[in-house]
Amino acid sequence: MVVFLLQVFIMVLLLVIGLKVGGAVGCGVFALLGELVMVFLFHLAPGKVPLAAVYIILAIGIAGGVLELAGGIDYLVSLAARVIRKYPKLITYVAPLVTFLFVFGVGTSNIALSLEPIIADTAVKAGIRPERPLKATALTANTALLCSPAAAAVAYMLSLFANHAITMRKYLLIVLPTAILTTLLLSTFMTLKKFKTSDKKFMRQYQAKDAEQGEQHFSVTTKLATLVFILGIALVLLFGIFPEIAPRMLLHGKMTAVPNDLMVMLLLFATAGINMAFCKINPGKVFATKIGSSAFGGLLAVLGPGWLGSTLFDNPHNLVLLKQLVGSIVTHNTWIVVPLIMLASMLIMSQSATVAVIFPIALSLGITPLFLLATVQALNFVFVIPAQPPMLFAADIDETGGTTKYGFIVPGIFTLLVSMVIGLIMIHVMPV
Repeated sequence: MVVFLLQVFIMVLLLVIGLKVGGAVGCGVFALLGELVMVFLFHLAPGKVPLAAVYIILAIGIAGGVLELAGGIDYLVSLAARVIRKYPKLITYVAPLVTFLFVFGVGTSNIALSLEPIIADTAVKAGIRPERPLKATALTANTALLCSPAAAAVAYMLSLFANHAITMRKYLLIVLPTAILTTLLLSTFMTLKKFKTSDKKFMRQYQAKDAEQGEQHFSVTTKLATLVFILGIALVLLFGIFPEIAPRMLLHGKMTAVPNDLMVMLLLFATAGINMAFCKINPGKVFATKIGSSAFGGLLAVLGPGWLGSTLFDNPHNLVLLKQLVGSIVTHNTWIVVPLIMLASMLIMSQSATVAVIFPIALSLGITPLFLLATVQALNFVFVIPAQPPMLFAADIDETGGTTKYGFIVPGIFTLLVSMVIGLIMIHVMPV
């Protein structure tokens, strides 16, 4: 028992040091150092390497990075901005929903960074406190990320749940409607939220900018590259939701549909290849893009903690000890895993790394995948220690001073509570 607790302590210590030293990349690298310690010092057999998730994240990073170099991300942002400016009086609803759509499609919450100045400016011109749409948008970006098939955390969760008969279709049936309803309720919460002074009085001292941003023009090549990427994501969703239409192959003497993880990789690499050739992209610059570097960090955040966690907690002896320690508590109090996920996400500040550390343990202790899906937004308990770019940037660009970096706690807690209530209802009413 003492040895097992020492191993857990070493794992946690190395993850914390890694996060402090180098964020998601540091977390992954120091976790791999922990793998070395477990194998050489404690003589544990190496666990299962999360290769499927790693390959998918790699495909996501390359496909998204190529699109970014082709100008596709800027083009998508311009389309989103056009919609947001078209409905200024409904900014608190429109901005989060548009952000949701684009984060869902692209697989990175950082797309909100490009939209937040537009949201703030539009809100001021409409006489609405910028903090209403800004807070809703920043929180929605994280909510939407856990629905996206192009997100690293989702890729890893689907690889974990594959052994528990949870397909992409079942995942989206629970998580997507929950996230959309949560976004709408969050917008309503921010719209109805009372302040000491009305929006009209509060906004009198602030003048909208007179100059409109010039219309951006994008080449046909950029637009076609964006279309190719969108079609790739659409096909990922299509084959994920309807796996029966996927190509079939002869495997062990039996005709079997191509596994979903392989379809995701093939389709995303295909979009990257087409756009790389069509737009004459320099492949050496792909991982220097925001999406590419983010995916690389996510890849290591899954590889390191995922492999280390498998080595530590899939070990038969350690698994018995773990169940002896907390098994009965968790079995009779399933909800206890929620604050554990929230605490881990607050400290780790990475959805992918938190999933890699906590979810395998939860599954080994008998927590059902459906319960984890219902409460998956607990992974977004990152607003207590504000360090995420969309939240910090929202506070920076709000010239009215209404949006503060610690001002996300109340709407953030509202978002988590609402999402969990809706999620728990969904797992009972949806045909999964």
